[in-house]
Amino acid sequence: MPSSIASCPSCEATLLEETVQCPDCDHVLDQSRFDQLSDQAAVFAQGAASRDQKSCPTCGEMVRHRLVRCWNCGGFMRKDIATIYQQMQSRPTPVIYSEPTSGDDPIYQFEETPDSTDHDEDDFELSS
Repeated sequence: MPSSIASCPSCEATLLEETVQCPDCDHVLDQSRFDQLSDQAAVFAQGAASRDQKSCPTCGEMVRHRLVRCWNCGGFMRKDIATIYQQMQSRPTPVIYSEPTSGDDPIYQFEETPDSTDHDEDDFELSS
């Protein structure tokens, strides 16, 4: 597909012939196509913004569509997730204490060495 080169009448920048608006000086070369593209771009931008964000039910801030909590107030975006979270918090994980299995287990045995005896607090010196 051959394409021609043209220059912008305003700033004389080198452009492709099918260019609608000059990227250097924003001069509109083809007003009818520019209006058509502007309308399509506005509809697309509005649709993309509404698809990507929704308002927080707690504070009303616009939040990205897939977030679980609002970045502004920390509120949950969906009530079912908030309910599940509250249920999880109401029943905390129990702490399990275990007794040593046997006295013969090497993990629970230690021998006193000469270094493991009690020491006085002043039994070391700081070097200057």
